Amino acid sequence: MRDPKIRQILKSRLTYQYSHISDTIFWDEFEIRNGLARIDLAVINGSLLGYEIKSRQDNLTRLPRQVDYYNSTFEKINIIVETPHIEPVFKIVSSHWGIWQINESEELSVIREAKQNDSINYAAVAALLKKEEMVKLLCINQIKVRKNGSRDYFISTIIENTEPEKIGNYVRAALKSRFNSSS
Repeated sequence: MRDPKIRQILKSRLTYQYSHISDTIFWDEFEIRNGLARIDLAVINGSLLGYEIKSRQDNLTRLPRQVDYYNSTFEKINIIVETPHIEPVFKIVSSHWGIWQINESEELSVIREAKQNDSINYAAVAALLKKEEMVKLLCINQIKVRKNGSRDYFISTIIENTEPEKIGNYVRAALKSRFNSSS
């Protein structure tokens, strides 16, 4: 089965699963770490969730690096694989990752539930913001900053002056706003 078909099946299931959360958005090919990685599908509601698809045609050579990038950003992460990848994926992904299988009958089954990721790097989360969104977050928190500072300056100022929970909440809201204004 090809990635687009798996993505369609996954989105259909997730749309149903999250239908009770009205502000849920589904963002295809979501870039993280300043474009160093892109997860197949991000689901943003009260959490930042990542879904990576590995079809039979994919090889897993990039997966160890993707694991590091995704672990820095997403609160929960799931990987969706076809049968040949199940055993190798268990050896590669972190223990908090969920592992889902898609079979030839186009049925998704959860092999292992995703758990909360405790290794989030909030600098990586803050880096999801555009520069103007960073400035706004700092202004909301009444932190005086140089308006012409670099992204790195704003990220470090956010990390030094903002609780992780507030960073996560603000980033999710900003991403939803950006997504909805571009739709």
